[in-house]
Amino acid sequence: MRTDTGRRTRDDRCAGTAARRRLAGTKLQLLLLLVASLVPMSAANGRPSSLASSPSLAYFTSGDGELLLARGGAIRFRDANGAYIPAAVRRLNQLFGAPGNRADHQMEMRLFEALDAIQDHFGAHALQLVSGYRSRTLNNNLRHHKRLAAQSSMHIEGGAADFTLGGVSSAAVAEYARSLNCCGVGFYHGHALHLDAGPVRFWDEKTSGTEDTTPQRNEKIMLSTDADRYRNGAAVALRIMRATEYPLQVRDTLRVECQTTAGDWRATDATSNSAAAADHCTIVTDALQARTSVHWTATVPTSCRNSNNHVRLRVVATFCHRTSERMPDHVVSNEFEIVSTE
Repeated sequence: MRTDTGRRTRDDRCAGTAARRRLAGTKLQLLLLLVASLVPMSAANGRPSSLASSPSLAYFTSGDGELLLARGGAIRFRDANGAYIPAAVRRLNQLFGAPGNRADHQMEMRLFEALDAIQDHFGAHALQLVSGYRSRTLNNNLRHHKRLAAQSSMHIEGGAADFTLGGVSSAAVAEYARSLNCCGVGFYHGHALHLDAGPVRFWDEKTSGTEDTTPQRNEKIMLSTDADRYRNGAAVALRIMRATEYPLQVRDTLRVECQTTAGDWRATDATSNSAAAADHCTIVTDALQARTSVHWTATVPTSCRNSNNHVRLRVVATFCHRTSERMPDHVVSNEFEIVSTE
């Protein structure tokens, strides 16, 4: 009898221990899920954490959050609450050929949103990707073989795609893309067209200039924000793109300009860091640092405040040293907005 009682006692203790372990495991899973829910999208895919909380507030040009690819099917990369879905974004990076292992080896979300907007306009026509991300080595190889590849191609930045939409003429797609006034659009009157997240510009096979072998030497260097709209107080990540030579020397103080009601631009009283010495420079040694070294906190300058709480700004970065006479002494970012300023 004592033996049975002892056995039951031991069994009860074992059962209790197992239950406690299961409970602890459940709590750990819940804790991990909670932590995962608190980790921003940027931590999951290497992107800056400055995107506005809603896609409608992140980019001026965006679609419904789903891309239909001929190879890959329908991929919803944004959820109903407007958050980007890490697994889906990683899948898009893979399909577009981007390694995704660091900030300068990923596709631009601005490009995905623009492609989405174009596809939504034409309906359920699958996007057939011809060329997405390119390493500099691949891009140089294409140039060596006289292909249409620019020295400072946005493909290298993960910001370009050559593609077709099944059942839709590329001429029609190019015409609509140009009407969005959001991107770089190249149409060579052939099968595919080029779309990129760079400055607004248009070209064809006669005006592309890809055959020019003169070293650009940072001639087309540019500055891009990681979003188009920000909440007041959010971190604005400014990425230097299309650089062909390093190192770069970027002045720490940035000039912030705001757009007036007349549409022109005026300098404000805001800088990136009021405590920084005016002549202090940050050394940027490679493409990764070019993506991660320049930041500004989205704050509405006093001289730019208005009644509708939407302020259009741009940032001017100055170089302390030019690598060549072809390189500009400063670059101006794309326009962006700060919303909900009250």
